[in-house]
Amino acid sequence: MTLRPIARQSIPDEIFAQLAGQVLSGDRTPGEALPSERALSEALGVSRAAVREALSRLDRARLIQVRQVL
Repeated sequence: MTLRPIARQSIPDEIFAQLAGQVLSGDRTPGEALPSERALSEALGVSRAAVREALSRLDRARLIQVRQVL
């Protein structure tokens, strides 16, 4: 029997995958605002720092544009 290591993802990786999947599948339309960091962190049960890291990765991948709403 051959065993392979189990791939583990970090929390920001999981958030990135979820949101990227929504963007790439068309569930999120271009220009549609994402929920706030606070709303995402509460909905996902994770820290805002993890959400912020995932959003930063999505921005670097050019899947979203991060803008501050004043």
